[in-house]
Amino acid sequence: MIKVLDCTLRDGGYYNEWDFDAEVVASYLSAMAKARVDYVELGLRNFTKSGFLGAFAYTTEAFLQELELPEGPVYGVMVDAKTILSSELPLEQAMSKLFVHADDSKIGLVRVAAHFHEVESSGEIVKWLSDNGYIVGFNLMQAGGKPTAVIAEKAKLAQSWGY
Repeated sequence: MIKVLDCTLRDGGYYNEWDFDAEVVASYLSAMAKARVDYVELGLRNFTKSGFLGAFAYTTEAFLQELELPEGPVYGVMVDAKTILSSELPLEQAMSKLFVHADDSKIGLVRVAAHFHEVESSGEIVKWLSDNGYIVGFNLMQAGGKPTAVIAEKAKLAQSWGY
């Protein structure tokens, strides 16, 4: 069965610093629900960064409470594995700082995006999210041009986590 994930807000944010007009967001979310899109990735999940980035660069739990999310899609965020792996905090603490249990969140999906050199270190991130009730997607970034055998090796490793 094919499932559709739309990441317009998260991906589009690279062009406007994740600062979307509320009316545009409401219209977009309504359209995604009416189109019966399975998953809608609202934005990124990040630690606070210097300089201006709009709310969808962080998509915090407090911000999610302000959004009216139409019924239908499972809503989610993307987290870059580097965000967790480069944190000065231990993994458990970094994850707990960014995420609550899925039962206490408006999101049900977290997509973990990792570069090839981060895959081996990303299993614990995926496990923590899975253990905390999230549907977890794992995205190998910048696969273009990589040998098929390397992609298959990394995918097999991620699959072996079994979460």
